[in-house]
Amino acid sequence: MLPQFSLLSHFQGCLLGLVVGSQWSHPPAATPPLADGEVCPGDWSEIAIDLLQTLTRSHQWQSPAVTVNRLSPVPVPHRQVSGLAIATLPLALYFHDDLPRQQHLLQEVSTDLGLDAVSQTWLLGFAYVIAQAVKGQREPDRLIPQTLAYLRLHTPDPASLAAVNTTLTAISTAQAEAYSLTQLLTTGLEPTPAIAIALTCFLQTPTDLRLALSRATRWSLAQPQQQDAATIPALTGALIGAYATVAGLPPSTLLATPVVPRVPTLIALADELLASWSGLYAGGAIAQPLPVAAPWVMRPSTSSHRK
Repeated sequence: MLPQFSLLSHFQGCLLGLVVGSQWSHPPAATPPLADGEVCPGDWSEIAIDLLQTLTRSHQWQSPAVTVNRLSPVPVPHRQVSGLAIATLPLALYFHDDLPRQQHLLQEVSTDLGLDAVSQTWLLGFAYVIAQAVKGQREPDRLIPQTLAYLRLHTPDPASLAAVNTTLTAISTAQAEAYSLTQLLTTGLEPTPAIAIALTCFLQTPTDLRLALSRATRWSLAQPQQQDAATIPALTGALIGAYATVAGLPPSTLLATPVVPRVPTLIALADELLASWSGLYAGGAIAQPLPVAAPWVMRPSTSSHRK
């Protein structure tokens, strides 16, 4: 069990883990041809960082249109749920303590972007796990049962819930009985969703970023026919970072990727996220260091942007 860390440390860890995972060694995914006016999503983590900068500085967290407008130029064939889970990570982080609002916004965004019911359920499940990790859930073995319970309450479509339940139950069983990832993949859906593989890589070694990313990359490379396979390391990195915090990301692992020159920028962006969440400022640069508090100690602002 990990000690309690500040909310800021969880934010910092999640952003760093995301970018490290996205830059871990793997070939770029194949991309369908683009039509006029469409843009290639490229690295989904860069879209997430760009959206986070926009939201923290505009304070338009309550508006799904901001997120939809940022993602709508991405052509439909690119809109895999795993990529959108990465892109909407700012909403998962900001509303980690307001699950009804998190759910509402993610459902609006995913509906506007044309995700099917099963994909929407995976998106909600991933955001819920991120929220629990950020809030200091210290027992990773409970995350899957908690996620299933949450989805049963908030997924209106029985068929989509059943599809996701099959794979999440297989993950939970694998954790309890110490199955290998290979055994897990033979018990779930075909093809196994990237989010499910990332969850498994995270849960097997929730405090070891290098090992988790190595495992995630291996499975990413082993499924070249699966278009969203390249997102597995980034999803895994975000989960590890949100759980283990920035203190749990070893410098040697960071040095193994090109992320080092970006660390000050990502740390500053996490500062802005915390300031925006807590209501300490309404956009613009931060003039002084932020106070640090354990999760649930610093309370969010009750100003109008949180209502």
